Amino acid sequence: MKWYIILCVSCVFTSINANASLLIAPTRINFDSNDRVKEVLLVNNGNQPRTYRISWTEKKALAQGGYEEIVDESNEVNALSPFMRFSPRQVRLAPGERQTIKLQLRKKSNMSASEYRSHLVFSALPIGDDGENSGDGIRLRAQVMINYSIPVLFHPRKGNVSISLANYGFVSRHDNGVDLALTLKRSGDISSFGRIEIYNGVREKQTQVGILNNVHVYQELDQAFLKVRIPNKDALDLSQPLNVVYHGEKEHFGDIFFEEFLNNNLTKIN
Repeated sequence: MKWYIILCVSCVFTSINANASLLIAPTRINFDSNDRVKEVLLVNNGNQPRTYRISWTEKKALAQGGYEEIVDESNEVNALSPFMRFSPRQVRLAPGERQTIKLQLRKKSNMSASEYRSHLVFSALPIGDDGENSGDGIRLRAQVMINYSIPVLFHPRKGNVSISLANYGFVSRHDNGVDLALTLKRSGDISSFGRIEIYNGVREKQTQVGILNNVHVYQELDQAFLKVRIPNKDALDLSQPLNVVYHGEKEHFGDIFFEEFLNNNLTKIN
């Protein structure tokens, strides 16, 4: 008799090489009103052949980061998957082999929202039989199913989003660094996307002391909590202000969501 144990692990990508065995590019896809087709590149970066099954899932963002899967018909997120087609649906890649996945948007006249989103999932199917015999003769086989996902968005019309800095404070680290904890407030009918940069000093003599890339504040969130790492707290001059800037990227390229000079309540790092 065989017993099968399937372990599922989900990964959300924030970099182009999010896992040593799978490279995905890009790790975020946005369709605007003129787009119909986009492509995703998969590369098996490991040393064994792997099979990946591709599907959709619906997720809502969490204010503290990460996602939660939507298991009912929630109206918090306008699902994009009913309007999408993709191929192929399953690929087997030898080490170093690459495959392009083609996504096709099928726009409908009744798409009244300003933003739609679903998450494209790449499920790495188990490799072979890794089990071993137990003492009572039952053969156990552990199978690990690893899921990777990337967000896919569509903006059928120009929306608006406003982001403001509501709160901030330092959080100590054990590696001589420090995190600047930020609370962001969002309003509007679309998500923001970009990077947060932190500078120390007056504008003419600023030094960049921290950066956080791939910052989403999704449409379903009123606020978001995040931390920007400052690697060396000894390099900070707290007699000078900190300048925090949230720059827009991709479809928000050129936008500055906010720029704030912080010079109050930042005189002490615990």
